[in-house]
Amino acid sequence: METEKEQKQTPKSRKQQNTSGKKTKPKKTPDKNDTTVLKKERQEYLEGWQRERANFANYKKEMERYIASVRTLSKNDTIVQLLPLFDNMDLIMKHIPQRIMDAEKEWYQGVQFVYTQFQQSLSDIGLKEIECAVGDVFNPSFHEALEGEGTIIREVVQKGYTLNDAVLRCTKVKVRPEKQDAQGG
Repeated sequence: METEKEQKQTPKSRKQQNTSGKKTKPKKTPDKNDTTVLKKERQEYLEGWQRERANFANYKKEMERYIASVRTLSKNDTIVQLLPLFDNMDLIMKHIPQRIMDAEKEWYQGVQFVYTQFQQSLSDIGLKEIECAVGDVFNPSFHEALEGEGTIIREVVQKGYTLNDAVLRCTKVKVRPEKQDAQGG
C-alpha cells in the first residue's frame, strides 16, 4: 500500500524519480562536443536524404524510359497487325475494274477516301514505305530476298516499311545476278 506521502505526489514528481526513489538529473544543455555530434548527424541525414532523392529521380527517369519503350513496342505491334489490312487495301485500289470505277463512281470515291485516310493516319504515326524499285541494288538492311541470287532487284513482291526510322518489315524481293542486266535480260 502506498503511504500518504506517495499518494500526494504528482505524476510529474513521480517521473523525476528513478526506481530507487532518487530524483533523476535534468538533461544538461549540449556543449561544443554535443553540437559537433549534432552537426555530424545533421550532415549524415542530409546526405542520406540527398542520396534517396537522387535515387528516386533516377528511378523516375528509368520508369519514364520503360513506359516509352512499352508504348513504342505497343505501337509497333499494332501497326504490324494492321499491315496486312493495308496491303489488301492497296491491292484492292490497284485492281478495281474500270467498269466499277465508271458505274459506281461515288462508291469508288468513298473507298478511295477511306484508303487515303488510312494511309495518312499510318503516315502521321511515323510509318514510311521503303523505297524500292526493279533494278535497285539489294540492301539486306531493307530487303529480304525470297528468290534468286545476286545483287539486283528483279521484282518487288511485298512492300516494306519503317516506323520512325526503324525497319518494321523488310521489302520482300526477288533478285538476280548483276551480269544479267549487262546482257539485257
